[in-house]
Amino acid sequence: MSLGRRILYTSLLGRQAIVKHFSAQLTPTAQQDETPTFVLLGGELFNKGAQAMTFTVVDRLNREFPDCDIYLFSTKDYLEDYQETYKFDFLPWDIDIQLDLLGYRGQKFKKESWNTETLREVREIFGNATAIFDVSGYSLSSQLGVDSVIRYMTDIALANKFDVPYYILPQSIGPFEFDTVGKATAGTILRTFLPYPELICPREMEGVSAVNKYTTENVQLERDLVLQCIDYDISNISEDIATETPPLKKEAVGVIPNRKVLEYAESDMVEIYHNLIKDIKEEYKVYIIRHAADDEQLCQQLYAPFDDDPQVYNLNHDYNAIQLQNIISQCAFTIASRYHSVVHSYRSGVPAIIIGWATKYKELAQFFNQEQYQYDCRGKMDRAKIQSALAMMSNSCEQEKVNIEKQFTQLQAGEDILERIFYRFN
Repeated sequence: MSLGRRILYTSLLGRQAIVKHFSAQLTPTAQQDETPTFVLLGGELFNKGAQAMTFTVVDRLNREFPDCDIYLFSTKDYLEDYQETYKFDFLPWDIDIQLDLLGYRGQKFKKESWNTETLREVREIFGNATAIFDVSGYSLSSQLGVDSVIRYMTDIALANKFDVPYYILPQSIGPFEFDTVGKATAGTILRTFLPYPELICPREMEGVSAVNKYTTENVQLERDLVLQCIDYDISNISEDIATETPPLKKEAVGVIPNRKVLEYAESDMVEIYHNLIKDIKEEYKVYIIRHAADDEQLCQQLYAPFDDDPQVYNLNHDYNAIQLQNIISQCAFTIASRYHSVVHSYRSGVPAIIIGWATKYKELAQFFNQEQYQYDCRGKMDRAKIQSALAMMSNSCEQEKVNIEKQFTQLQAGEDILERIFYRFN
């Protein structure tokens, strides 16, 4: 974000903060239609973890409110020509649209010129929504920069402006460690607007502690949405979404990389992945599985040395979240670096050796009593320890499967977060 845009953003948010302080609205809220309308933010379909969370919310909304209207706000998905017919609609959502809803009518700081009809539709749907659900996986953190925090908080400020209930569904949040300039901008915005959402649901205790610096009454620890909720009724998502999956050979192990691991690691992670594949293929069939569009090149790179090896297969395809769940469920265990690939593994009772880059992996593994198989790539990776974990997993994966299924059953026994939220609408 340019300096000029940042100044414009913060000045508009500052104006909204003053309005909030005096309990006035810049824009009157229209009367609610009889048909409930829900807006989803942060649930882009090209990221399969975000897609899984979007499908979960859409399924549950259509079960609870059969005639409701659901909109996924995502510019990339709005511009995509999907072959599937989804049970929700797409609208664009970017900086320029946020500026328009904040009241900026100039052109100097805008990159995209959306037509008047599109802006009107976005403004009408957003401003008259029954509720807004944020299903971002990880967007609100100083680690991603001040601009990312400001943009995220703009969504909440706009919900406040239009007086729309806002729910931050389970996701990773924080830390909030700013320099002096960051404290004066992002820190002030967090303090002003984080009390507004009806609920803020960090997935980790670290996130709860981070948010509690700014608000406490609306914060509660919640496990990942995909883990909490029951299996999909696919007809509530799409009538024609692909569900076919390739059958894996017996004794299969899934290797699910993440290009972010390469960015954060001190060690040569490509070499570590290669060595793991070499070790695994001595006993198992190895399937390299792409869990995000961003990992296409990395999957190809990992497969290249084994392209003529009958023990190694490359599933470097654009599978949807439903297909990925079915593929992973066929594995004896996984080597997983995408967060929701671990979620899909545990949901299927499949143990995972986790190579992650954030606290979210550690707390997820601890919840399932699997911390002995979790590794943080941000330090120097000890190859001997990973090989030891691989040997331990090979000997114990059946027992670990029982342990994971027991914990998963206990998690699903109670009410999930969406059930509790839906009570508020009845």
